[in-house]
Amino acid sequence: MSMQNNIKAIFFDVDGTLISYRTHRMPESTKQALATLRDQGTALIPASGRPPYRMRFLAEFFPFEDVVGCNGQLCCRGNERIRRFPFRRDAMERLVDLLRADPFPCLMVGEEGITINTFNEAVYEHCRHTGQALPEPCDVERALREDIFQLVI
Repeated sequence: MSMQNNIKAIFFDVDGTLISYRTHRMPESTKQALATLRDQGTALIPASGRPPYRMRFLAEFFPFEDVVGCNGQLCCRGNERIRRFPFRRDAMERLVDLLRADPFPCLMVGEEGITINTFNEAVYEHCRHTGQALPEPCDVERALREDIFQLVI
């Protein structure tokens, strides 16, 4: 049996691996290689720090069935969540206490949205540098009202 037949799944990073940093597109050679692997029965799974909803754009390039998002905290098969591992409630309560006492920018990633409690020059500069839109502002209580899967402090 060939080595290719033994490979059950391959996980891929998105930015700079599946999608070119320069063109923001998936090269044709990548699409062809993915199609070959899929034809051999290999599961192809993008894995990223992005939440799953921010990987939906990949469908315009290739029909992935599964995604690993939020660095493994939230995994999906199609529209079904097959693994959910949000931060524990007690950890979020401690974070909210810290943010109330001494506010600092804290990006909170939920299942369907990314928000931030406050802005500073570093946040503005990051968004300018990466070309990303500013996250939606929120109050720190969001961390207590919904599941949070990733924090950027």
